[in-house]
Amino acid sequence: MFGKLREQSGNWRGDAVTYTASHSRERAEHGPASDWRCACGCGRQAEEWAYLGTDPEPKVSTHTDSEGSLYSPDPEHYAPLSKPCHRSFDVWQAQRRTGVPIGLVIAEALAA
Repeated sequence: MFGKLREQSGNWRGDAVTYTASHSRERAEHGPASDWRCACGCGRQAEEWAYLGTDPEPKVSTHTDSEGSLYSPDPEHYAPLSKPCHRSFDVWQAQRRTGVPIGLVIAEALAA
């Protein structure tokens, strides 16, 4: 960052953070998702950090790769998930409100 600590840049402070920077913030806070087991309880190794939809004021990405995706600047609104569970959760989340334990969400999504 050309002499500037990443934590001092605009993408690392407050709510003015992009979709990509929010995921970088998550990795900086909790490490790579692959260091964790999938939060749904399936026993798989996690591969990605997934936004849980629990931020009362989520942001919407305008970046071309993630346009329309919801995200949070707060790392506490993410969980480590395997890719299949992440995809299933995203489908479920698009159809319903959150607030249900993630294990039940994934089980319901996989059963559908």
